[in-house]
Amino acid sequence: LAGQLVFDFPIDTLKVAAVPLTGKSEVELFAFIVHEAFHQYQGSAFGEIPWEREEKYPIQDSQNTALAYLEMRLLMDALRAAGKGEMKKCSGFVKQFVAVRSYRWQKGDPFVAKYEQGQEINEGTAKFTELRSIALVKELEYKSSLAGLTNPLSEDFSPILMPEYLLADFQARITDSSVSPEDMPRNRIYPVGAAQGFLLDYFKINWKKKAQQAGYKFSFAQLFSEYLGVKKSQVEKLVKKAKKEYGYERVLASTDKLIQEYLDGF
Repeated sequence: LAGQLVFDFPIDTLKVAAVPLTGKSEVELFAFIVHEAFHQYQGSAFGEIPWEREEKYPIQDSQNTALAYLEMRLLMDALRAAGKGEMKKCSGFVKQFVAVRSYRWQKGDPFVAKYEQGQEINEGTAKFTELRSIALVKELEYKSSLAGLTNPLSEDFSPILMPEYLLADFQARITDSSVSPEDMPRNRIYPVGAAQGFLLDYFKINWKKKAQQAGYKFSFAQLFSEYLGVKKSQVEKLVKKAKKEYGYERVLASTDKLIQEYLDGF
């Protein structure tokens, strides 16, 4: 249904999602509908998803932001390696991601881990489904009783490679070698969650049923950790390596600058 964004809108015996129609391209509108319809599906098909108000997210915590930026860069490099079929390289990047994620969630405000866990289950799976749908829609053999009256899919639906699409999404969330305060609570989580889903598929890790069960203990990073055998004793060393390779001090300085500019904007 077209309307303001609303879930659980009753239509006879059904409950559906309504989405606003905007000036989006055909593929963007398709993606939007799939994404929001998947949220409607989550309402009845998923277990309890952890929920916290994003207004409480510590967007002025420069260390949390800088480490989150390292996670993004590691996922981007893992996607590039996966796209080239370089599984060993990909595994190395994902191990570092798991270490940085573990370190950040354990050292920082407990709210961050709880909030991000829920958002990755909620928005990460929806973004993953959206992108997979775009990539697969061209393969559908669609037959209509209205033959000749419907328009063929536009060129917008030319085959989309998941790594490249996600990399572009990541790049759009990066500002001056860091992440802006505005993007920290939510926007960056869409590609971060979807990328983890893509990489879990790449390693053939069974994750979808577990994500659907949701709950307060599930996380994508934990599945990577178990599969790749990342031990607690390795975390500090892997974090140190990531900080060195991605210029953590420069990232931290850039983060401080972005936060100050954000505050100055008021």
